[in-house]
Amino acid sequence: MGEGPRPGSVAFIMALLAVGVGLAVKRWREDRKQRADEEYERRRWGQESALEVSYAQSPLEAKEYNLALARTRQAMAVHRAIQYMNFGSPARAIVEVQRALQENSTARCPVLSAQYDGEDMNRLYRLHLENTEMPAKYSVLLQLREMLDIKEADAEKLEQEVLGSSSSFSI
Repeated sequence: MGEGPRPGSVAFIMALLAVGVGLAVKRWREDRKQRADEEYERRRWGQESALEVSYAQSPLEAKEYNLALARTRQAMAVHRAIQYMNFGSPARAIVEVQRALQENSTARCPVLSAQYDGEDMNRLYRLHLENTEMPAKYSVLLQLREMLDIKEADAEKLEQEVLGSSSSFSI
């Protein structure tokens, strides 16, 4: 009784499906390997893709892309800084504020995120004031005000509170 599955049985249909899936996977792997080989050869001989050529031909698009990238990185750095500040890690928060300021030198706009209110931004500004060199660089403070979208009156009030106290100096 060495008969195989009958043509109408479930086992026969499952065997056909398994063979079909196996052939499809084999074909997909071959295509993927061929594309990878072509990509390797293209890069090896220095040929550029159409996307790279389009950016090389359009400097305006490249500039807009870099600005959008800087704005996104700035927002992520501020987000991480606030998270570190909330979890009690001010040193990491200061590092993230510095990263955000570096990205802001390219982006030159306030933070994108509406996730945080003005109180979080004021706390971040206060943290920067408490942990910066003395005297604080006015240009950096102005840049931070603009980036965090803090009003001038609120910023001056925070500066008077922090810089006027004797505990703001640490050695």
